[in-house]
Amino acid sequence: MKDFRERLYFRADGYLYDETRNLLTQEFADISIVNNIVEQIASGENTLNTIRRY
Repeated sequence: MKDFRERLYFRADGYLYDETRNLLTQEFADISIVNNIVEQIASGENTLNTIRRY
């Protein structure tokens, strides 16, 4: 099961690999906002107030 999840989420050819970025791109017109949100989450930020500050 672990291998399946790794392929699904964490490999570049996985079905859900870019899903987070795709969903955010649909919500925000400015791609720099999307990139900023993804970078904040990747760096460990996990609350809306913390991410909102950037």
